[in-house]
Amino acid sequence: MHTSTKRMICPVSTLCAIIIILTALISGVKAGIIAKSEVEKCVADGGVDPMTAGTTTCENKIVVSVTVAGGQGPTNAIEVIVNEAVVSGENRTLVAPIRITYQKSQPLLLYALDYVQNVNNKPYELIIEKASIAGGVFDRCIDDGSTDSTCGVFIDRENNNVQVPESQGFCCSCDTFGQNGDIFRSDIDCGNIFSNQASAHW
Repeated sequence: MHTSTKRMICPVSTLCAIIIILTALISGVKAGIIAKSEVEKCVADGGVDPMTAGTTTCENKIVVSVTVAGGQGPTNAIEVIVNEAVVSGENRTLVAPIRITYQKSQPLLLYALDYVQNVNNKPYELIIEKASIAGGVFDRCIDDGSTDSTCGVFIDRENNNVQVPESQGFCCSCDTFGQNGDIFRSDIDCGNIFSNQASAHW
């Protein structure tokens, strides 16, 4: 009686397909790496939050250091198992392994705030064009801080109507004949002595 034994041999193409499928599945899995776990002493000092630094309600605690992937979203949870811990510098195997599930939440940055000063929320510049013909000989722009300043001055009504220093703005003016070629902030024409040759800015 002759018996024959048949062996199942997978073609190379089938084996490659299996490897590709496994590779695709493995590449989609993210895991946290446990850097270390150790037992530390903590004092029962009446604290209600065991996670608060220096305020715990236990005698011994296990501190586990893990890494969180940079692109992990707030709903992605990772499960790790702790079966060893360092106690007084020696590795110890836990009788009952601890299973930990954690997830990455929205990061928060906590820092102290120091008041510096108030600032203008929406600053803008007011421009008043003056005729100031012939380089200010007539109808000149005034920014000397007097009450006759072209832009006026700011009076602090809550402080005995005191004039606020340097609140009169400033003037941009051409020279007498408009030949200095300076660049100005507004559309004054220094080449024409009969046009607006000064502007007040506030």
